[in-house]
Parts: sequence; structure tokens; C-alpha cells
Amino acid sequence: MSFFSAIGSIEALAEHLRAEAGASRDAVMLLRHLNLIAGQMDIEIDRDFLLREAECWQAKALSTPARQFIAKRLFAFWRKGLRPVLEQNLTLFPACLPDIPTELAIELLQFAPMSNETMLLAEMPEPTEEPSVGTFISTPPPVAMQPTDPAENGVKVENHVEIENHVEVEMEEEFVSTISTESATSPFDHARINAEKAGEIEKNFAKIRAMPVPVLALENYQEKLLAKLAKNAPQYVVEAIQGIFYLYHTTQEKYPLMCLKNAILQYRNVISAPANVLVCVNYGLAAAEELVYKFSQLSRLAPLNEQVYVFLWKNFEVAILQHVQNFRQAVERCKNHEDLWRLLAQYPLVCDTIFKQYPALDVIRQVKAVSDRAVPEPQDAARIISECWEEGEANMKRHLTWLLVESKVHNKIYQSLANIVNVNQLCKALHKLTKSPDTERTARMLLQLIVTFLKGKQKISFREVQTGVNFVPPFLRERLLLPIKRKLKRELEQKMQDVLGSRLRLEKRWRKLIELLNNPQWQTPDIQIFGYSLPGLRQKIEKVLDADGKAEVIVSHIFAGGNIPSSLRELIIARYGYGETYGKKDMPGCQKELAKLKEAVQNGHVLSLRRPLVHLLQSYGQVNFSTSEEIVTGYHLSQIVARFYHNPARTVFTLPLHVLPEVAQLLTQTIQEEQERQKRKIEEENKI
Repeated sequence: MSFFSAIGSIEALAEHLRAEAGASRDAVMLLRHLNLIAGQMDIEIDRDFLLREAECWQAKALSTPARQFIAKRLFAFWRKGLRPVLEQNLTLFPACLPDIPTELAIELLQFAPMSNETMLLAEMPEPTEEPSVGTFISTPPPVAMQPTDPAENGVKVENHVEIENHVEVEMEEEFVSTISTESATSPFDHARINAEKAGEIEKNFAKIRAMPVPVLALENYQEKLLAKLAKNAPQYVVEAIQGIFYLYHTTQEKYPLMCLKNAILQYRNVISAPANVLVCVNYGLAAAEELVYKFSQLSRLAPLNEQVYVFLWKNFEVAILQHVQNFRQAVERCKNHEDLWRLLAQYPLVCDTIFKQYPALDVIRQVKAVSDRAVPEPQDAARIISECWEEGEANMKRHLTWLLVESKVHNKIYQSLANIVNVNQLCKALHKLTKSPDTERTARMLLQLIVTFLKGKQKISFREVQTGVNFVPPFLRERLLLPIKRKLKRELEQKMQDVLGSRLRLEKRWRKLIELLNNPQWQTPDIQIFGYSLPGLRQKIEKVLDADGKAEVIVSHIFAGGNIPSSLRELIIARYGYGETYGKKDMPGCQKELAKLKEAVQNGHVLSLRRPLVHLLQSYGQVNFSTSEEIVTGYHLSQIVARFYHNPARTVFTLPLHVLPEVAQLLTQTIQEEQERQKRKIEEENKI
């Protein structure tokens, strides 16, 4: 491996990843591992600890500077508040690939969300082996720091390293990934599918049982370790172990504890992996208890093993509840009764004792009972569903009724829209479907809704369209909405470019920007620009205008996680000083500026009144607004306004009695206009 003396930028890391075979995959695995470690820390993430963890992480293709840079990058994600973005991006990377394109690994390190389209367009290599139960991330010590005698440090290093060759725990796995894609023309063989799925689950169970569990010799740490564990509940066992790190100074001293902590976290992922939870659901409570007990025996210290057992079991219970939720979503994604049968084939239910312990799982047995009875007698499906569920489960009843009775029409529409890429093709395909008697009614309703939305401009929001197509199943709904979202995103980008690139005066450009941000057609999180949805971008701009300080610093801080263009940044900074006026500073000039500001509030061109109003009054700071001998300057009025907005429970704005009536009336009416507008906005959002 070539040596890189320093890696201080993304470009240098990209050069390193391209130079070493397998480096991209190791980089993704290291980032996933460090993110897992960071998730176990308290409120603040320790940068130095992440660096030490990266240095100890063994990767043949990654140099130490590369590992250090990745650790620093993860810390930067946390500092920017973007760890959720990183975690979402990591879910797009399966752990079973032999390698990953460098471009994807580099994009993963960028501070921006990745999309499924990005993964699909990338040239991902095909897996050369069948994915096993998962990928176990081992953490052996650096070769240069290993003691000559492994027992010298009180830890069986060889056992821990050996796990890497036997165990693979897939960190992110789709719940229904085992559903095979049968050919539409091949006959549906129920018995064969049931046998295949049962065999796969039995094979997975055997793999989990055969997984080696290292027994770490931690006797040298017994006193400090058990004393720390006694002060913490079992669910905080990882935090307790991490707290002991700081009592030691060298990596060799800390390494056994690092092995223990990593083993606990990795076996937590084993027991919580969807495929392994599926095994426990099918083989019963005894199987789950056997596996959790097996993975908890990490040392010869019984109190430690007991706490690890409770920790793993609590995580398993969380995974069980997630399994139920995933099952419900998988049922909703089924397109016909054959897909439903493939899903249910994953539940041979060798032993059903776990259903008594966790009643939420009973929905699986109920769906199996409905399917077993209704598929041979589809004409009685509605009656059978009602008998199985006398009350509750309205969503499941509705979807199963559609799946077993009404799915043919929706599947035909779904297949007809297979190659649709834009709205014109979508409308033509739906219009053609209106000529067919069986699809005429549904296709006509969908076509009318889409055409009304596209011609309605600002009268109908995209969210209303999403609600309007709720009568079709999710898989068809996604295919219908995808070309519409593409069209809206292109239009939004073009209109935003026109606004920001125009040579209009500041006020006109700002007014057009506000109109664009308030356009209901784009008011949805699904359509983003510069990394933000329009509601999110509007809230960010409001925060800037409502903040105190230097405009450039405020904009850089609030928009740290996005990639807004310089033209928008400059427009916001210019608008930040809206209240600064020009010309002669006297009473008539102030009244004129207040009247303009009031009109801007009425027209919705001012997102937040506080900043421009305070600035305006400060610009007339030397003017006396009093009708008596007591002086009231613009500075005094700006302080009254600032105190009013500083109070979260503000209701009525009041001024001293000796303030000039014309100015007092304008100020009061302007603030009341803003309060009424905010109240209307809240009422409209509550209606939605």
C-alpha cells in the first residue's frame, strides 16, 4: 500500500481511494463503524476518541491519515447538526458488496442528502457471493502496537480477530429483501416458495448459532469495571464501559475495553438485524433467549454478562416492535395476492411462543389466516376479513380487501405506467386507460385530478394532490406522483434562477422571491431546492431576518447545512437591512417609511417585522416623536419595539401617551397587521 503522509481534503482522500483497491468499501465501513460509536456517546461527541478509534480500526486499504480524515469528517457532521443526514445516506449502502465506486464513497462524505437515484445511476458492482447474515466489523489492534504475548494484556486477541472470518451482520437490510421476483409468465408454485423460504430461515438460524463469541479475559479490569457498572442501569452498559476509558492512558491499556464495547455493539446489531429477528419470530421465545444468552457471554465476569444480557434483550424487544411496523408496511407494498403469499412464506412459524410474549406480533398470524382462507375463495374475501378482525385494524382490513379483491384494476394501471418519465406521457397513458371498461373509472379520476392540478397554478397544492390519490395503493401512488414531482422540481429550479438572476431592484426581486416561497404548488418536503424544502427555506430566511448580529455571519451559520447560491445569499444579506432608509431624517420621512412598511406587511412581502421596524426607528434615532416636554426619540421607540418582540407571550403593543398620535397609530396598526397574518397562517396550517 502506498503511503500518504497527510490527507487534509476530500480531493486528497479521493486520490487515495482510487489508488488502493477496496479502499472505498473500507471507508464506508469505517464511517459506519464510527457513526455507530458516536451514537453511543452522550450529548457531546469526543473528537479525540473518534480519532483513536479510527487509528485502531484495521483496514488494509486505508492509511492512518485516511482513517483520521474520515473520523474528523464524522465529527464535522456532528458539529453542523447533520448526523441524521449521514445516517440516512448510510442506509443506501449495502454491506455485502465487494467494492464501492469511489465517487459514491466521496459523495457520502459530503454534507448533503443522497438519493436513491444517485445509487441507481452509479455503476455498482454485482455481489460475487450470496449475502450472508451480515457483516461483522472487527476492531483488532494496530500491528505495531500488539504485544508479543496476546495474554500479556489480558485479552484473547486471536478470538476477537477470528470473528471477522465467520460472522457477517448486515447493518441495513430491507425487510422484504427475501421476496423473490418471479416471472409474470411462470406458474405460481405455493409449495415450492414455502419450502424455499423455510429453508432459508433454517439456514440463517444455523448460521447465527454457529457464530463464534469471544471470551475476553478482563480480570485485570474487574474492580473498576464492576464498580462502574453497579452505578448504571443495564441499558447504559456501553456508556459505563466508555467512561472507564479515561482511567487509562495508552492504547494497549484501553484496547481490551474497546474490544468489549465493540463486541457488545456488534452483537446488539446481530440480534436486532431484521433477518435475525425473523428467525426468532419463527422459532419462538426459546430461540431468542438462547441467542441473546449466547451473545452476552463475553467474559468470565458474571455481573458483566448479566448486564450485557439485559442490554441485548431490551434492544431485541425494540427490534420486535420495529419488525411489526415493517411487516405492516410490507403488506401495503404488496401488489397482488402472490406478493402477499411470498411475504407470508417467510413465516412458517415453527414455534409461536413469542406471540404470547409480544401480542403486537399477532397481526402476522391474522394476516396468514386471512390469506389461507381468502385466496382459495376470493369471492368471500370481504366476509373472511371481517370474521378475522371483528374490530380495529381498519387500515389492514382495507388494504387486504383491495389486495384480494380489487387489485387487478390497479395492477393493470401500474403496468401501463411502467415506462412513464414525464407528465405528458403520464396523461397520455391515463387517457388511453379511460378507453378500457375495467380501468375507465379509476383512470378518469386520476387524470382529472392531475390535469386540474397542472392547470390550476396556485389554486391547488401538491400536498392536496398527494391526498387526492390516497384511494390507490402506495406502489401505484408513487408511480403517479414521481413524474409530477420531477416536473415541479424543474419548474421550481427555473423560476428560482429567473428570480435570482434578474436585474430588478432589490424590493422587486425580494417580492418575487416571497411569492415563489409562498406558492402552494411546491409546499411539500418531497420537492427541494438548495437542499431545503420551500417551507424549510422560508423558515431559514425568517430566522436570518429575526436575528441580531452581522448579516454575513448569521447567514453562514443558519445556512451551514445547505448549498445556497451566492445570489440568494447576497439578496438575503441586502434585505437584512431593509429598515435602513436614505435621505433626510425627519418626521414626515419616518411616517412615509412606516406607511411603506405597513403596506409591505399587508402584501406579505415582509416575512418578519421585527428587524426592519427596529432598523427603521433606529435610523430616525435623533428625531423627537414626543408631544410633551419629555423627549421620545427613535432610539426609545426601537427599544420599546425590541422589548415587545422579545416577550414570547406578547399580546397587545402599547406606547407612551405622549408619543405623536400619527406615528403611534402607524406603529400599532403595522404590528397588529403582522399578528393577524401570523394567526391566519397558524389556523390554515391546523386545518391541513
